[in-house]
Amino acid sequence: MPSGMSFTQKQRALIELSNRADGCIDCQLHQERSSVVFGQGTAEARVLVVGEAPGKNEDLQGIPFVGRSGKLLRQAFSAVGLSEQFVYITNVVKCRPPDNRNPRPPELAACRYYLDRQLELIDPEIILSLGNFALRYFLGESHKISTARGQSYQFDKFKLIPTYHPSYLLYSHNPEINSRFQADLRLAVEHLEERSAR
Repeated sequence: MPSGMSFTQKQRALIELSNRADGCIDCQLHQERSSVVFGQGTAEARVLVVGEAPGKNEDLQGIPFVGRSGKLLRQAFSAVGLSEQFVYITNVVKCRPPDNRNPRPPELAACRYYLDRQLELIDPEIILSLGNFALRYFLGESHKISTARGQSYQFDKFKLIPTYHPSYLLYSHNPEINSRFQADLRLAVEHLEERSAR
């Protein structure tokens, strides 16, 4: 655990961070949001799942990945045997961009503190990044999910496994893309099993 913090201390710090995010006005996204979509899970999560930004359903409910993409993601977790009790889900950007457009650099910069702090507090064994925006948050602008997925990377002390955003699977209707997505999740599970066996 980071800095010798107990689980209770970490969980309390996450709640305080979420409360701070609720009042954030550091970028223009606060002007049209219904809610800040901070994250879902507990401080004891072994996998930090990072997407791009909330969509309409997420903005209304204040919970990440509750629409069609979220349903697909959770079905995929179940298919590879990844229990949601070990998963914390969040996004690079905590407020919905209008019309689901891509997050802009000032918005990404404004939210960076929150994701950095989530990563520090949760201290996961695996980071599962979904899509290009999450991938580039960790590995830089030159990376593309089409070439980065299928393998793991070292990000600071964390094992990073990039894969497609579930919304891409919905739009592509490509069984091969879905198979690759499942393979990436299995890779994450394999890394967890290896760590548990040590």
